[in-house]
Amino acid sequence: MVKCLIRGGVNLSRSRHFVVIGDSMRPALTHRQRVQTWPASDCGRGLRRGDIVAFRHPLYPQRIYIKRVVGLPREHIAVEDDRILVDGQPQPELHQSPRSRPGREYARQWFTDAREYFLLGDNRGDSEDSRAFGPVASRLVIGRVWLRYWPPRVWPPGP
Repeated sequence: MVKCLIRGGVNLSRSRHFVVIGDSMRPALTHRQRVQTWPASDCGRGLRRGDIVAFRHPLYPQRIYIKRVVGLPREHIAVEDDRILVDGQPQPELHQSPRSRPGREYARQWFTDAREYFLLGDNRGDSEDSRAFGPVASRLVIGRVWLRYWPPRVWPPGP
């Protein structure tokens, strides 16, 4: 990311910081940590599965949430027996804590359109995410979390 900032000569004022409230992203992010975001479009790669993003809640745009990208545009996402399937393929849950799994969930499915993402908290048992409000329009995504900077004990700083 730093190469993009230097090579592109972009305006650093586009970067924004947020304070994490709650533990819906535990273990990656915890309550009261500070993170820095960068607009997803600035480096030309867009969002990828596994990125952590800050976004405006689809129903309450004054609320800003931080979640992980699980589903990309034009995908079929299903939750079945505590598993995430994308286009019918089970997804490895590399970021989810085994202790944070929700109770048994009913099988559900969603389809993202050309400009939507499916976003989930890592702490699935304690997260209001796309399972509750559906896919999130790309226009609501503020940016990708690229730095966790406070408190210092969380360093190294990557999300």
